[in-house]
Amino acid sequence: MKILKLAFFEIKKIIRNPTTIILMIALPIIIAYLGSAFYPQNLMGDYKIGIYNEDKSFLGTFGFMFLKQFFRWDNAFEIFNEKELIETVEKGEFDSILIIPKGFMSDLVDYKETKLNLIPNPDKLQDSMAIYTIVDVLFRELAGVPEIGAGSTTQFLLGGGISVDPNRKMPSIELLVPDVKSKDGLRAVDNKSLGFKDIFAPSIVVVMILLFSMIGVGNSIASTKESGLLDIYRSNGLKLYQFISFKFIAFFLLGVFSSFIIWYVYRFLGVQSYASDFELSLIMILIVFVFTSLGIFLSSITKTTKATSLLLTSVLGAMVLFGDIIIPIPNESLVKNISNFMPIKYSVEMWRKMSITGFSVSEMKFEVAVLLSFGISFIVLSLFFTYISEKK
Repeated sequence: MKILKLAFFEIKKIIRNPTTIILMIALPIIIAYLGSAFYPQNLMGDYKIGIYNEDKSFLGTFGFMFLKQFFRWDNAFEIFNEKELIETVEKGEFDSILIIPKGFMSDLVDYKETKLNLIPNPDKLQDSMAIYTIVDVLFRELAGVPEIGAGSTTQFLLGGGISVDPNRKMPSIELLVPDVKSKDGLRAVDNKSLGFKDIFAPSIVVVMILLFSMIGVGNSIASTKESGLLDIYRSNGLKLYQFISFKFIAFFLLGVFSSFIIWYVYRFLGVQSYASDFELSLIMILIVFVFTSLGIFLSSITKTTKATSLLLTSVLGAMVLFGDIIIPIPNESLVKNISNFMPIKYSVEMWRKMSITGFSVSEMKFEVAVLLSFGISFIVLSLFFTYISEKK
């Protein structure tokens, strides 16, 4: 009976806060709805893949006809000449473009070194890397053009029938990145072999920044306010902006330190990056600034530590699930539009552009401007709501 009374008292404390009630009712409904609208029925058909065959020989044409069977998706399309290729790249209405160079099939049959070109869309790198993986696996198999052994039918079957020649090397895949400074609008990226770890490492680092900076500073401020320590600070002459400033500095430095450690551990474990270390450091600092500011803002609109923790955890979960940073969100999905309003999307996109395609900060002015706007807005709003709360 005593336990039930205490439990009832705890529930009363929770529902006394209207913010908590709203979150408890609204968030499950929103997340359930978004989850149901996450993917269209034809997921693979949503990928828009261009295929440009430069190998016009008989063998190249035959190989291209064979290859097209693997790309019978709704949005797969053929590019017929170089002019059309450049126009497609400039419009940016694609996820990836696969280029089969001249003499590819004959070189493959003759055991020569072969290479394919893949143009990823810098604004859809997660989708592009999914296609990169599919192409990589496909041509790993294609490298073994079937060899049929001589002899009787029995010997042929006992020998395994059609076999793969292990001496034939698989094609390498070279990324070509859109570049306005280049004559043909493309530049090569000297990659060895990209994998999912290279595309997901920036996502994990940004999520860690959210944990250390956003959730850390939000919970710390909420705890300070609820414990009465903020009132003590205020009675000793501490200004509100000074309170927010020292909290911001502490968790900003923690976030920067943790992001550097996590990223370079990934690099040590083999994650590839073509970014300038100096410019990537600037991007890390900008991302930490944004999410530390967001944590301060979220703590300014809640009254209790429990409500703040619930809100911070919900925001973190929503950004990870619906921010288009771990699971590729198809263009037809409603969630795609919602993710455009999440700072995590622009943070991960910037990091990936730098790490995978070698983009510089000057080539990402839009993302930088968006994140700066987010960060400054969060700081201004947090000061506004904190002042209002203190007056009450």
